[in-house]
Amino acid sequence: MSRSRLDSVADLIVRRPWWLLAAAVVLTAVLGSFAMQLRTTMRWIDLLPADHAQTRSFETITREFTTASSITVVVQGDPARIRSYADDLAPLLREIRDPVSGARVVKRVDYKKDTRFISQHALMLADTDYLAHVWPVFSDPSLGPFLVNLNDALETEYLSGGNALSGRQKQERTLALLDGLQAWLASLHDAFESGAVNRRAVSASIDRLLCGEPYFISYDRRALILNVIPEFGASEVEKAIRGVNAVETRVNTLLQRYPGLSAGLAGPMTLNRDKVLLARENLNRTTLISFAGVLLLLAFAFRSWLLPLLAVATLGAGILWAMGAASLLVGKLNLMTSVMGVILVGLGIDFSIHLIHAYRKSRIQGLDCRAAIRSLFVHNMRGIVTGALTTSAAFLALMTSESRGMNELGLVTAAGLLAVLAATLLLLPALLVVTDGVLKKGYEAAARRKSSSGFSGRLAELFAKHRAVSLGVAAALCLLFGIRAFQITFDRNSFNLEPRQLTSVKLQETVARKFDLSMDYALVLSRSPREERAVADKASGRPTVAMVDGVHQYAPAPQEQMARRVYLDKVGNSLRQAGGASAPEPRQIIDQLRRLEQNIIEIQDMAFLEGRRRVDRKCAEIAGDPEKMQSPSLIGETIALAERRGNAGAAVLSAYEKVFNPLFRERACAASSSEPIDYQMLPESLKKRYANQQGDRFLLTVFPEKSVWKDLDFLKRFSAETRTLAPDVTGLPLVFDILVSVMMRDASIAFLLALAVVYLLLWIDFRNPVHALIALVPLVVGLIWMIGIMQIAGLQLTIINVMAFTLVAGIGIDDGVHIVHRWRSEGKGRIRQVFDTAGLAVLLTTLTTMTAFGALMFSTWPTFVSLGSALFIGSASTWLATFLVMPTLLAIADRWRK
Repeated sequence: MSRSRLDSVADLIVRRPWWLLAAAVVLTAVLGSFAMQLRTTMRWIDLLPADHAQTRSFETITREFTTASSITVVVQGDPARIRSYADDLAPLLREIRDPVSGARVVKRVDYKKDTRFISQHALMLADTDYLAHVWPVFSDPSLGPFLVNLNDALETEYLSGGNALSGRQKQERTLALLDGLQAWLASLHDAFESGAVNRRAVSASIDRLLCGEPYFISYDRRALILNVIPEFGASEVEKAIRGVNAVETRVNTLLQRYPGLSAGLAGPMTLNRDKVLLARENLNRTTLISFAGVLLLLAFAFRSWLLPLLAVATLGAGILWAMGAASLLVGKLNLMTSVMGVILVGLGIDFSIHLIHAYRKSRIQGLDCRAAIRSLFVHNMRGIVTGALTTSAAFLALMTSESRGMNELGLVTAAGLLAVLAATLLLLPALLVVTDGVLKKGYEAAARRKSSSGFSGRLAELFAKHRAVSLGVAAALCLLFGIRAFQITFDRNSFNLEPRQLTSVKLQETVARKFDLSMDYALVLSRSPREERAVADKASGRPTVAMVDGVHQYAPAPQEQMARRVYLDKVGNSLRQAGGASAPEPRQIIDQLRRLEQNIIEIQDMAFLEGRRRVDRKCAEIAGDPEKMQSPSLIGETIALAERRGNAGAAVLSAYEKVFNPLFRERACAASSSEPIDYQMLPESLKKRYANQQGDRFLLTVFPEKSVWKDLDFLKRFSAETRTLAPDVTGLPLVFDILVSVMMRDASIAFLLALAVVYLLLWIDFRNPVHALIALVPLVVGLIWMIGIMQIAGLQLTIINVMAFTLVAGIGIDDGVHIVHRWRSEGKGRIRQVFDTAGLAVLLTTLTTMTAFGALMFSTWPTFVSLGSALFIGSASTWLATFLVMPTLLAIADRWRK
């Protein structure tokens, strides 16, 4: 812009400041209304591009399968009381209504198996190989033959040299059998102990033998989960927050009637709610801290409260403009873009600092208001605009990334910075004019005071005179920090970036520990149960896969059903031929119980040697722990009671037989039904769990063998193996693995592109490639120092803070731009004057930037702390590099200046 036009702009500002302020207020109100519509999401999946196969698949799953976005209630305490609590809680949850719309919040609550369906098809749902060994157990309802058949089956299945405990699914099968035996032995033990048979306990133990544990309960029986399926999806953030809050209220209210129990919420919906609320709380706090820190710094620097307040007010309006622009451009903030407010506080205040510093200096030197405004536009505007454009261009380099997180961060920070610049240029000069009368006495007093400045200029002059020393120090630091930079490591564990203080995060670890089941798994969509069954068979053979969960478990392949029907017919025929209840022979029962005890001990030994801890512990609950003296043994105590009872024991056995025999016959007959099962026969609860509403898509969950976060090589293997199942397989482990690869690659590309674009813009602005290089060199040096300091400080690279390098490239270049602009306007041999003027402003802008970014380190979220630490170190190191290297480079360049 020509000087005449700048004069016209200055005249307009001086003559019509209120017009400009009114226009700024209107724009702030309009863009502020858009800013209020800005939503927030904290899901990792939102960092991948919307058209990525994993993203599309995940969005389809969360939209069509509400089970993928469940609210998980985790109840812990006494085994009997947590079951009672769950039974009381489930109907209360179904009654919840949205406090705003009045709509239903909960679609259904899953915390039990569909025992009716399973009881009718239990044996048809058992694996064929397993059924071939255990079918005789269910063929005779009399106690004596039942125990004989049971021992024969255990010895055939587990003690004949096979691999009955290899693989997660076989272990689960064994645990279910042992758990049923434990329940049955407990009912027999209680009968001997009390002398009376509890029909309900016997009935429940038979159900446990045939159908397994009905509740979703942990291996130690002290934790139970309820999966609350909501009527809304995870993308409906505000509705989800209200819904989760309502569920939490019901959980806590009922908990008051159950002292001694604990309960909390976990699951994807809860975690997203907690992260959104925590992000808001953290970002509000850190933004206030950054504003307060900037205000105090400026008050100290300008020795005035009014000027800093003008700067902060202008910045506040600019950030509202930026948020409004972000709302129009992207609609919602993700895990990365949510920090844009703090970033803009650190960068946007620089514009106000440079303008106020220049205006204040002109007024102190005796220029009137109009002349000071004109000087501000003529001498400072170009450097400010160039700095903003180069910084924005560096940020825009992030848009080359495949990651939606990086892409949107580049867009909203670049657009936001330009919005803050526009707000500053419109508002601040007008505010300076309006308040000039109030500040006039302060300018006059400052003019009378002897200037205390000059230290930075003298120090820069010293560096310029001793060029060899300053360059040697810079080179030595580059060598030191460069060596350490190559030693920095990358943290691939997303759990280290999660706010672990959240109950939902803690309970996620609890579920993983107590249920030995990771809540981070892969998800595969299929078009039919047959297709899903093929994928499940393929997945089950992968070394990294523990187990799969899908509708195929309840609708076996027709050929499998045909093979199992042979054994089911045998069970049915045997039961029809079996006699009624008759008095059992006590000695036979005791001998078979001893045999059963020995078999369980041998299974326990095998489990111990193979490292099957859960099977080992379950056997210890039944037969005692061999490593503990006087360890209680359920089966041993039952045998002892039977022997002590004598004739009374025989009477108890006879009474027990009369209850057990007809119940077992009835349940076994039902469970051995050979009726073919197809998908249409399944109960609605199972269809809703595994199929979408249309019934044309089916969800398969693939669980990893162990935690994907503790072993990074395992994460990559699990991701690679599950990606062979289907092209659009998704889930957090795969998403995170892809994100790490994409962001490491794209962060490097974006950083190099940012440097190239910045250099090109500076070349165009300075019209001199050497001057552009002088402005760029300290930035490169500072970045080397930044990585080295991070490594020395014990920081690791993460998928969040790798963006800091591109951001620092945009931030740090401002220092060099302003110094070179001032050097070019001051003339040859005036390095001291350059750093006495521009150097002070650059120091102040660096301190305010560090204050803003440092505020992120007060966050309770490791993600924000990681980014804030990197930006803080980067801002400091680029300024130090500018101050140490730039005087020498300018002194050398002065030799060729005319």
